[in-house]
Amino acid sequence: EWHLTAITAGVDSLRFDTDGGRGVLSSLTLSEEHGIVVEEACLAFSVADSTLRLPYFVLRTGASALSGHLRAIGRQAGVPIIDGDINGSIGYADAMCIAGMLGPLSAPFYHLYPVVPLEVDMAIDGPLNAMRLTHCHVALPTAFAVDARGTVAGWPNTREMEAQVDVEARIHDLDFLTALLDTALQERVVIPHDVAIRSSVCYQSDSLLSQLHARFVGGAITLRGSYHPQAERYALTMQVDTLDMHHILPTDNLGVMTWQAAIAGTGFDWHTPDSHLSCSVWVDSFNLA
Repeated sequence: EWHLTAITAGVDSLRFDTDGGRGVLSSLTLSEEHGIVVEEACLAFSVADSTLRLPYFVLRTGASALSGHLRAIGRQAGVPIIDGDINGSIGYADAMCIAGMLGPLSAPFYHLYPVVPLEVDMAIDGPLNAMRLTHCHVALPTAFAVDARGTVAGWPNTREMEAQVDVEARIHDLDFLTALLDTALQERVVIPHDVAIRSSVCYQSDSLLSQLHARFVGGAITLRGSYHPQAERYALTMQVDTLDMHHILPTDNLGVMTWQAAIAGTGFDWHTPDSHLSCSVWVDSFNLA
């Protein structure tokens, strides 16, 4: 738990006026006896009806350090152009405090969770109606690494909006997550190591398309899905290629399998004749150990 005591605050403010407008330069620092420090500075300069704000923040504890900024760097067709980033690391002690807020954690989880900082680095830029996620990197060394990039244009008009997010992930060792399972499942389920995942989500013309490909040692899983909200039409296909289930469920008598399934339908109100659902499954091989 976090216990905040002996909090000290400091504020500096400078107001100024010029022929072109007025501005405020202010900074705020909060410090705590046990080493938690929050620093925030903001420069706001107003000219006519436009305001340029340059906020910057730093958060430091004994285990973590995060910093970032969000600023307007100009306008494009009257729309502000934004530039921002967040980077730093979250230490083991703070990660456990955050995880504990979500629910009670077992002793094995504390023991298995890697005692290394969680690395965070992300940046955005572009006009508000056409933002770009230039990069997003989140990694817990020895456990996983996730990298993402994306764009969104036409927001907030959903009929004209186009967006795409591409994600690449590498799972090294997530054994600590099994400690969150029921005790009986902990002995039956194994999270595979060295898994490479590629996925993408695309939204265009009121349609959502997604794809995910995960490669395991000696096998792979591919998911493809689509959803059209106005027509309430959806489809999902799943392809499993030479996946050895013994690496996931070692106590069950399942071996290598290759199969494919497809689901497609329209509507969610099964009491109307316009709603229907179809499902197909093709099995190439299914081995029992």
